[in-house]
Amino acid sequence: MSDDLIDKNLKDFLISAGFAAPKLSPLKMGRNSRVFRVESSGSLAVLKVYYRHPRDTRNRLSAEFDFLNFLSR
Repeated sequence: MSDDLIDKNLKDFLISAGFAAPKLSPLKMGRNSRVFRVESSGSLAVLKVYYRHPRDTRNRLSAEFDFLNFLSR
């Protein structure tokens, strides 16, 4: 899938989540995820897109969330 199509899908997702005309600015593009600053109607957010490979069945979002919960305790 091309980067243009991925970026369009991200914008479509953000619009469906209530972000009108979102502007995406890449913050970090690593091997395991892409992180974006999202600006929309004076609001700021961060969007993290996890890398997925068909042979890697790990749920990266769940693992990261569990780790952050562990740290907060």
